[in-house]
Amino acid sequence: MEHLAPLISQAAQIAIEEGGEAITEDVLREAASFLDT
Repeated sequence: MEHLAPLISQAAQIAIEEGGEAITEDVLREAASFLDT
């Protein structure tokens, strides 16, 4: 569960910045790629 917290936090930040109302699969993928770097 502790590994999901950074992913979900990053995904939420991306969704907010992009004006989205939900964390979608695309947003999760973008967050995962950001965290991999």
